[in-house]
Amino acid sequence: MAIFIGDANNKAQKVKKLFIGNAAGKAQKIKKVFIGDANSKAQLVYTAFDPPAFTGTYVMTLNDTSDPSKGGYIVCKTSGTLTLCEGIYDLFLVGGGASGGGKPNAGGTGPGGGASGYMQTRKQIAVTPGSYPVAIGSGAAESSKQTPQAGGQTSVTIGGEIITADGGSGTTGGSFAGGAANNDTTGNRNGFPGTASNKRAFDDASMPLYGGGGGGAAYYSNGYRGVGGAGGSPGGGRGAGNDGSRAAGVANTGGGGGGACWANGAAGGSGLVIVRWAAQ
Repeated sequence: MAIFIGDANNKAQKVKKLFIGNAAGKAQKIKKVFIGDANSKAQLVYTAFDPPAFTGTYVMTLNDTSDPSKGGYIVCKTSGTLTLCEGIYDLFLVGGGASGGGKPNAGGTGPGGGASGYMQTRKQIAVTPGSYPVAIGSGAAESSKQTPQAGGQTSVTIGGEIITADGGSGTTGGSFAGGAANNDTTGNRNGFPGTASNKRAFDDASMPLYGGGGGGAAYYSNGYRGVGGAGGSPGGGRGAGNDGSRAAGVANTGGGGGGACWANGAAGGSGLVIVRWAAQ
């Protein structure tokens, strides 16, 4: 609901905020305004809109910095409590990325890269005013196991419903696959690249890409200097070549970690939650 008032040019201007004096002569912000209808029933005609508040680490983008009711979104990067006004919201969740496969004490077959976290989009959720818990899935820790280990689940509990996005698991169990393991002893011993993401938040071309599989490790041989597989953009970590160097998935993308011989597989990237609202 909105209230409009005429300006000096007799044009209707939307009221952004309403205040009223209290007993101490101080202005207090009005949250809601009701007016009686023809049947003497109170009808809601105005609801104040406050931007979301979050207890964790976040970044907020507003369509109009002077008026949050004109739309925007908040990116929640760590777990915390989200406080929302009454309104209609869209949610986008990314789970934590899987680690790369690792072989800290051996060469030979190059372990695969980790899959990126799963993604979940929910639109047009009617929200009542309140505080809602947000849990951001962690990327899987670096691992000595050849099979990439699973990242953590991201979740938001809102309106009595738990909305989730699972973490990536293994090389292929996620939104985008990591580079496959390489056991080729005679041909291409380089690591296979992770799958690049084509998934944007809310499938909106103006929003960033998320995810990306980790690169696989090169087949390790003393007689061959293999090159690690590239991480899938934007968040996948590079797989290790024969130098053992590898990269973790990028934080808050859900990217998978790179695989490695003679080293642990790299960690996956943490997930995130984006909450978006349109003009109220």
